[in-house]
Amino acid sequence: MKNNLITTMMFLIVALSITVACNSSNTDSNQLNSNQNQKNDTTKYPIDILDSNGENVRIYEKPEKIIVLDSAAVEILFAIGQGDKIVGTHSFVTHPEEAKQIPKVGDAFSINIEKIIEQEPDLVYIFFNKFAEDLNKNQLKVLYIKTLENDFSNISDQILMWGKITGNQDSAIQLSEKFQDQIENIQSKINYQSESPKIFIDTTDLWTSGPNTLMGEVLELLNLSNIAHDISGYAQLNPEIIIERNPDFIITPNPSTFKNNPAFQEISAVKNNKIFTLQSDALSVPGPRFPEGINELASLIYPDW
Repeated sequence: MKNNLITTMMFLIVALSITVACNSSNTDSNQLNSNQNQKNDTTKYPIDILDSNGENVRIYEKPEKIIVLDSAAVEILFAIGQGDKIVGTHSFVTHPEEAKQIPKVGDAFSINIEKIIEQEPDLVYIFFNKFAEDLNKNQLKVLYIKTLENDFSNISDQILMWGKITGNQDSAIQLSEKFQDQIENIQSKINYQSESPKIFIDTTDLWTSGPNTLMGEVLELLNLSNIAHDISGYAQLNPEIIIERNPDFIITPNPSTFKNNPAFQEISAVKNNKIFTLQSDALSVPGPRFPEGINELASLIYPDW
């Protein structure tokens, strides 16, 4: 009887020890995971961001008030949950809906220095260098990153940059991975062995994009033959060139430019009623919605998209 009691007590002690050890291990594991998540999501300030002039801009602490004079950056910040940090932007911002309520402190050609100073921003973000000198003279922290003109894969880098600046790296990583997955999904749906339909992208008044632009790269991604293949950047095409190169598709905000002009009536796109207008501005803003714009364009070209 005594031996049975001792055996039972020893069994209970061992079982209790195992339970405590397991709970301790789980607690340590959960704490490790929590610390790891916190580590991934927390930026250790100060940080240096390389601007488009090749200079390091040092940010000493998490900015709470940011002036953002760039539509793509506005969309990125809202997408990673940091839209409430924006205290001023320019008048061309269209997305998301909440951004329309942000005070406007400039446009593409001018800024209101007084309004910017009134907001007491921790950081002023600009996409071209025109206003940097005036902003710096007023002791404002300025980050100049030139707007993306090509290589839309760099959108992911800008998403990650904003995650680092705002201390919200986990959300930025998730958004960056989602962006990359969307691009890969688009690639997987394209038959690159098939003949490339010819396309003309008319931004307005026959101005169009060459292959070394974001739009040019989108056309290549979608296996579309850009009839403006021999221009660099942006240029206005002569109507005779458009007629000669005979696009199968035309994307334009003004279909009447082609439908109502007798000179264009023999173009394949006109004869076959393949003139379309994009309903979204997603392809005009190199931000998180950019893949949506690619999909919209693809759906106009490929019936089974």
